[in-house]
Amino acid sequence: MKIHVIMFVAIVMAASIQAQPPCMPDYPSFYFAIARPVSVPELDTEMPNEVRSGLVALDSISRTYGRTKVDSIFDARPDWDDTVQTFLKYLTILTDYNPLALLRHANTTEYRPYSHYRDIRIGIAGAIEQYSPSKSLDAALTSSDYIALVTVNDTVGLIDTGAKIARTVRVVSSTVDSAVYGRVFPACDQQHMATTSEHERRCLTFNVHFETIYKARSEKNLPRDAITIASKMPLPGRQYLVFLFLYPVCRDADTAYISIRPASWIGSECGVFEVVDSKVVDTTDYFGLGTNPSVNDVISIINSRIRQIVSYQSLTLWK
Repeated sequence: MKIHVIMFVAIVMAASIQAQPPCMPDYPSFYFAIARPVSVPELDTEMPNEVRSGLVALDSISRTYGRTKVDSIFDARPDWDDTVQTFLKYLTILTDYNPLALLRHANTTEYRPYSHYRDIRIGIAGAIEQYSPSKSLDAALTSSDYIALVTVNDTVGLIDTGAKIARTVRVVSSTVDSAVYGRVFPACDQQHMATTSEHERRCLTFNVHFETIYKARSEKNLPRDAITIASKMPLPGRQYLVFLFLYPVCRDADTAYISIRPASWIGSECGVFEVVDSKVVDTTDYFGLGTNPSVNDVISIINSRIRQIVSYQSLTLWK
């Protein structure tokens, strides 16, 4: 009985932290809100030149090419050519610099984009699968808005009665120990997390769905009994290397409401790799370093791949 009372109180406290988004009043889980910009691209004088160039090119593509055309750009590539590597370069630069800026661009009120950065990610995925010299790392980078080493502070279980499939949710509140990819986070108060100190480190709150992990492991023919799936759900006090993406909940005329979720298709751990004694649990050797590599070694190869991608000398910004 005591356990049920504690869980009930935790759920009520979580639910009282924020109201549901007006455009989806039955949505019970974590989200944050961003104002939809009235003019894009949003540029400032402090941006590195390649960030400015990338945002201008993205805006041109969004105004000109539909998703089918974006897909065809990559479908037509015969190999790992300049166009593919240039798209990958600027997508990586923009995401690492500020994933929220990409998100705002995709939600502009100035015009209805024919396509946006998610369409480029989808289009480039096929080229990565066919031609990339680093398939696993490139797939992880193009799927993620954030890669971070985090320590979980708290979790709350919820049932999303409005969801068709992914109804069993664990809301995970964490502190960022090391930001690997994606440098700008929603403010802690935007994520509805109570800060204990003005010097507290960066925060990440994200939703993990039991059914999503089940589906991802089914597609990989990995064990998916209830005990195994439950063991993949993050727990307080533990450390994880997480691969997360920004997920649109809904939007209204002025505001977009966004959730954060693991990229469940990444590895056997479905985008949430537990770190035990500074070793990453990687049961299918996704990173190519064995099934229990040092977390520093995993982060090192990710950073090395990022440097390789962004140092590519493009022949043109895009074709």
